[in-house]
Amino acid sequence: MTHNNYAVLLTDKFRDYTNAEKHFESAILLNPDNPGHHLNYANILFRNLHEFDNAKVHYQKALEIDSTNAKTYYNYSDLLYSYFGDIENAKKYYVMAFKIDSTFIDKTTNSKFNIKN
Repeated sequence: MTHNNYAVLLTDKFRDYTNAEKHFESAILLNPDNPGHHLNYANILFRNLHEFDNAKVHYQKALEIDSTNAKTYYNYSDLLYSYFGDIENAKKYYVMAFKIDSTFIDKTTNSKFNIKN
């Protein structure tokens, strides 16, 4: 099992964020150009560890490596909106997620950004 997969297991099954963080860091050290590692790490940094600045760095890195992942745009948008209050960029990244994958439509987010379906 890879570090990334083990970290996801620790996060999802056991809610062991401290050890998951260590394994995400190891995964990134071993394969720094894997956008999924950065995305997964950013998600626990944002949602579980509340390390918002570090999460932002890893979302940006994931997008730098792969600019076609709607999940990354969507989650980054959520971070920008809910923690940084950067509504303009949050809307931009939300729209990018939707353009890549229309299943990312979210009526709550649409109304938050004043987007009409």
